[in-house]
Amino acid sequence: MLCHVHTAHLISDAYTGARLGPKKSGESECSSSSTTHYLYPPTTSHQPQAANHHPPRTHHPPATHQPPTTRPPAAHHPPFTTHHPPAATRQHLPPRAPAQVAPHHEHENNSLLLLLLSLFPSFAFVVAPPATCGCCGGAAKRAIRQSQVPEQLQGIPHLTSSNLWNLRSCPPRLIVLGAGTIGVEIAQAMQRLGSQVTLVTGPSGRLMRKEEPEAAQAVRDSLARDGVFFCSPTTLVAIRRSSTATEADSADMYKAPFATYQLEYEDGDGAVHHIEAEALLNATGRVARTTGLHLSAGGVRGGNDGLEVNALLQTSNPDVFAAGDCLPDGSRFTHAAEWQARVAVRNAMLGEEIDARRLLVPRATYTDPEVASVGRSAAQLRSAGVEFKTFVRQAADVDRFRCEGVSDGFASLHVGHDGKILGATIVGPNAGDHISEVTLCMQHNITADELAGTIHPYPTAAEVVRQAAQAYVRSRIFQPSNQELLRRMSEPCEFIRSECSESGLRTILLQRPKALNACDALMAKAIGEAASADSKCLLLQSSDAGAPGKAAFCAGGDEEPSSSLPKLQLGHEYRAVAALSRMRQEGVPVIAFMDGITMGFGLGLACAAEFRVVTERSLLAMPECAIGISPDVGFSAMAAALPAPGLGRCMALTGWRLTGAEALAAGLATHLVPWKGLGALKEKLLRLNWEDEASKVQLAQILREETLSLDSVDSGLDDTILKVLSQTFTPATSAKEIRDRLRALSADLEVDADVKSWVEQRLSGFEKGCPMTQEVVQCLMDQAEREASKESDRHELLCRALERDYATLMRLLRAGDFYEGVRAALIDKDGAPQWMADLDSLDPSEVRSAIAPLPDSQRIGLS
Repeated sequence: MLCHVHTAHLISDAYTGARLGPKKSGESECSSSSTTHYLYPPTTSHQPQAANHHPPRTHHPPATHQPPTTRPPAAHHPPFTTHHPPAATRQHLPPRAPAQVAPHHEHENNSLLLLLLSLFPSFAFVVAPPATCGCCGGAAKRAIRQSQVPEQLQGIPHLTSSNLWNLRSCPPRLIVLGAGTIGVEIAQAMQRLGSQVTLVTGPSGRLMRKEEPEAAQAVRDSLARDGVFFCSPTTLVAIRRSSTATEADSADMYKAPFATYQLEYEDGDGAVHHIEAEALLNATGRVARTTGLHLSAGGVRGGNDGLEVNALLQTSNPDVFAAGDCLPDGSRFTHAAEWQARVAVRNAMLGEEIDARRLLVPRATYTDPEVASVGRSAAQLRSAGVEFKTFVRQAADVDRFRCEGVSDGFASLHVGHDGKILGATIVGPNAGDHISEVTLCMQHNITADELAGTIHPYPTAAEVVRQAAQAYVRSRIFQPSNQELLRRMSEPCEFIRSECSESGLRTILLQRPKALNACDALMAKAIGEAASADSKCLLLQSSDAGAPGKAAFCAGGDEEPSSSLPKLQLGHEYRAVAALSRMRQEGVPVIAFMDGITMGFGLGLACAAEFRVVTERSLLAMPECAIGISPDVGFSAMAAALPAPGLGRCMALTGWRLTGAEALAAGLATHLVPWKGLGALKEKLLRLNWEDEASKVQLAQILREETLSLDSVDSGLDDTILKVLSQTFTPATSAKEIRDRLRALSADLEVDADVKSWVEQRLSGFEKGCPMTQEVVQCLMDQAEREASKESDRHELLCRALERDYATLMRLLRAGDFYEGVRAALIDKDGAPQWMADLDSLDPSEVRSAIAPLPDSQRIGLS
């Protein structure tokens, strides 16, 4: 596997100063990039090394500051506590945890990875040699980044998070310049080790600007209790350093006698102040260091702000991959770099196409209290115009923390309207461990509902996260609209009236005309209960059926995006449809007067009836794709039974609105009656004796007498349209293919003008629909048609379709497309929804996931 150096290059920690290209004449061996290494060298020091192999790199401080080879007993190094250790202990601080961790972490830490790959059959790994620390002249283990040095500190030796570990004594006073993650961590640690720390923040005094203000304030309060001083200069005037040591000697940075630093600054009133200390640590930030790599020679664009990469981590040279701190995304963490390195290697060597943009980087600040976060902050979400709510659980309210005496800390979740977690912050013991659970949820689209429904052992600290998610669930259950709905469910529904005549005809009357008789959960429940009541014949109609003016049988289900009870709504809707179908199955005549607008749930109710009466002002449609969900209420089973192939698919995919005559011709309706004649028709039905078996024959005769023939009306469905339907909206075809067929017909100059006009209308409706739900429609229709070819029990087929619709809608109602569709159609009314994917880029696995069956315990249980 190891071959010529020029065949491929892997440069780890490119900030160390290695450069692309051949070694120049006279260049020292230590700066050469011609030595071959394994990416993960053996960890056992006793293994022999090849002559042309260097041993794994380790940290070697200057000889004059080499720590003892034998570590003092553990008893000399008590763990950090809130109490300051004795002065005798503080005087001698040999490396401890870093020295133990570094040799093991060396082989895994790809804090910066620059991967140069040529498309040759073999490759080699080249590891850059160590570099020196630019701020102090001493050798450093990894110069993976360089500090961002303020102008006032240029040329002045100072401490950084890299050379801090060279300290041999604890400085009496320490100035920490910068109040980000590194600054506050070191400030608290050094304060507890015995230094008097002054933390210099920005003018606002804010700590940890990337974190939520509440988290930053908790850390600030803790630092203040430890005795840390805070300084918030408006203008940093100058930094001076005085020392008795020679310029070449930096020993006074690491042990007594220390140098003296003086920081001069102005406050908001223009007054000048001075701070003195024996040590100064720069924690104002890090920047990538690519100087000396000669990137342009390799066709790689970028600089210290980061290298240009695509989603696969390829640079402008397609054979060069980059990962870690050289990327401009700002995720400069060891765990982020490691993940990126793995992605780069797999994409480069295995030919995979892993999208690095999926990277979701959690971050942790190891202070007391510990702070961890992932995703976007509340300020970022507000700035982006994202709708969200924040749910918080205090650590003091969690039993495990109570038992351990922890009173400070919390977990907060930012949750979007669809239940997805957009960001999270945890403050308290082991926060960095607990944030991984939230990161997993966000990475894999696990909602706050699902997180709240995950059982956590009791009592554990992890319950603080689950209980924050549970706060979201409670807010949905007890929101005002739901409380009102739950109150109404204990009372009779004022919008549904059920009347049974002496002859046994039960009329279910929908009387909510201002809302076009759209049904909420309570109305659907009342319809289902009325349909299940004892009766000899069932008639469904609206209160305005046969009356002058605008009419509507039922415009659908009244499911608002803000509703948190979709299970309740859908459950009652589907049970109502199944109840009507069951009565029909048992031989009870079921009649529906579809006078006026009949859509969605309304069409589902009507199609469950045996006798489906339309009028000349009827309008039938399934427009759900336009708002990001799929037509439901068992429509796929109804469409499979239609005599006109493709018609049901066309209605579902394009939102095609059928007139009463078209519905009769298509088989959706069984009878067409003038709307003015509905009153007389009902009177005839009331006069029938439904106890008599002959009543069913008489019903059929009455309907035949009142029905208009297709010859007397223009159905609009001639043979040419029916042929287009059967040849365009076919089974086992993707929605994308159907769209392409419609486009081809629309552009065909030989197509009849009337047919082309019809096609263009269907194409217009299709292109307004949600691509995801259109592919879902095709899958549901295919499954219903396959079942219909094997099963003749109409009621059983409908119940199966209802179960599939329930599983699908429970997922789609939580998806972003539904909220976007409602926004475009009902809220902003701009008619321009921005769907999450188009037909060309839609992932088929998402469609399969949307229609996957629910576990038996979560199904409605219809029969």
